[in-house]
Amino acid sequence: MRRIGMTVASVMGAAALALSVAGTATAAQGVLLINGRPHTNPGGCITDTMETVANMTNQTAVVYSEPGCQGEVVTTLMPGQEEEIGGGESVRIN
Repeated sequence: MRRIGMTVASVMGAAALALSVAGTATAAQGVLLINGRPHTNPGGCITDTMETVANMTNQTAVVYSEPGCQGEVVTTLMPGQEEEIGGGESVRIN
């Protein structure tokens, strides 16, 4: 019985660790400024008409020409990069 209890505890610990790692991988750490509006620890796709984007996160930001991160890639911003955008309608944090 003791062996089963230790096995269950090990499996539960591994599952908790896997879930905590997966949760942190989906969102960037830092701030993405879109037209001066901050998006803290952004993740996924953000739809907004963009004039300026400042990527102060630890991830790459890809700006798209259409809402919902569809259409052509307008530009890619590396961490720490800021750019005036013409025609950007959405951004995805990778």
